[in-house]
Amino acid sequence: MHSLNREYLQVNRVFRDVILSSPLIQHKLDLHAAGLEHNPAAGTDLTESRKAFRQYLTSYGTLSPTEERRVGGLRAPRKYKDTKVVGGVHAILNDKVRLFTLGSVS
Repeated sequence: MHSLNREYLQVNRVFRDVILSSPLIQHKLDLHAAGLEHNPAAGTDLTESRKAFRQYLTSYGTLSPTEERRVGGLRAPRKYKDTKVVGGVHAILNDKVRLFTLGSVS
């Protein structure tokens, strides 16, 4: 095996070991993968932050709206049959347009 490849493997193992040894780093990586950031100024401990993140993922996974309003007369153009997310507002475009937001993780 080439010497440079062995050095990469050593660095990768060190990173893996650091990540596995730190629940905070694991949580930050999970948040980053979801497009979120850890906010230490929020004043919540790691346990509460992880609990809130799991709740967010559950809500997002089920697309369970906390409030729903209907607006009559709107139709999505036929070329848009998709889900869009802008500023925390989700839009489902199919035969009708549905806009909703998920519950706050704070």
